[in-house]
Amino acid sequence: MLDKLQKSDLPALRKPKANLFFHVDALPLLGTGKMDLRGVKTLAATLAQAVEV
Repeated sequence: MLDKLQKSDLPALRKPKANLFFHVDALPLLGTGKMDLRGVKTLAATLAQAVEV
């Protein structure tokens, strides 16, 4: 993934750094089986906050 991003036409400011990727066991899902976007956002914020400290 990182190699493809580095080779892309995206400006450098739009390319995420390697330390901004997190491994999660599973993405939060709603009862309908669809992805829980609010839960994903919360999970991402929690993981990002843990790195900042």
